[in-house]
Amino acid sequence: MFFFVCHSGFSFLFVGHPRLAPRKKKGSCWNGTSLELVCISFFLSAFVRGFTVVPALLRRVAQVNDCSKAPELLPFIVDGAEVGSVSPTVVDALVGYPEVFKATSEGVTLSSELQAASFEERNAKVHEVAIALRERGLITKWRDETLALVTSFNAAPSLLVERRFVPLLGGRGYGVAVNGFSRDPTSGETHLWVATRASDKATWPGMLDTLAAGAMSAGCSALEAARAESAEEAGVAVDLAASSLRAVGAVSYRGVDEDPVLPKFDVFFCFDLELPWDFVPTAVDGEVASFERWSLSDVTRCVAFGCSPSYPCLAGRGSAPNALNAFKPNINLVVIDFLLRHGHVEPSEPGYLELVASLRQGACN
Repeated sequence: MFFFVCHSGFSFLFVGHPRLAPRKKKGSCWNGTSLELVCISFFLSAFVRGFTVVPALLRRVAQVNDCSKAPELLPFIVDGAEVGSVSPTVVDALVGYPEVFKATSEGVTLSSELQAASFEERNAKVHEVAIALRERGLITKWRDETLALVTSFNAAPSLLVERRFVPLLGGRGYGVAVNGFSRDPTSGETHLWVATRASDKATWPGMLDTLAAGAMSAGCSALEAARAESAEEAGVAVDLAASSLRAVGAVSYRGVDEDPVLPKFDVFFCFDLELPWDFVPTAVDGEVASFERWSLSDVTRCVAFGCSPSYPCLAGRGSAPNALNAFKPNINLVVIDFLLRHGHVEPSEPGYLELVASLRQGACN
């Protein structure tokens, strides 16, 4: 009877979108002790004060920031300043290139020779190591894109490195995320455009995403990056982006990459882009499989309860093909921020302020 009530309850929660009603199947992530705990939490809450989604959103934020599997890290220091944090496994790999890196009990630094070298010489030597690590299989999904290792966003770059080398060095990442939304001209209801990532994406294939998002290449401003990503990923015209794109803040986290051992220290600059109701995004660069315009209620359900083969849902273990798809992990923070700013979560709900504060757990500098 308990499971019947729980599954009935969850069926009630997922009414509204034809793709959002989960079906109970063998192997579904909605099972076991974890499901019982979630059911108890949600339905006691519903009984006492009506259903609130805040506890589920808080758990999702905690999941994004979970570094419980990360080992003790050594600082990566360049010119006396910490620009990254390196795991023991990566340290072992780096010390195999003593002409570029050296390690002590206090951290990893550039070799004495490179410390006296020019900025360009340093970058070239570090890039040679990145190529060698790629050939050894330690760096995968090469992007051929240069990012800056910095002490803070406005600081001069300490090094310029291949994008996929940044997580190994524990460097701070900066990116942009664009929330494309429209208002129903009849009801005035806000809808969010949701992208499904292409199945051949190097990272998090097939998961849900914002209208456009991406890492900021070295030397690019946040606004320039947001406009470029909107055009490249969703076909947003330059004049439309120029008139409607608005910077609305930032979120940050200290979480993990697809490798659950390597921590990430990332900041997303968030942008809102209000689009005409008749606008339909176009996947220009092949990184998006499709776009759909969803109500904020449907968006909230996927943030709170979605899962994918590479990202477990909150209520169980493994994947559930017929359950809700999940947003790319760090994009959950961007979408929750949007939901809060657009009043979809009521300030009177218990845990509201905790949720607001939780969106910036990483260093925002």
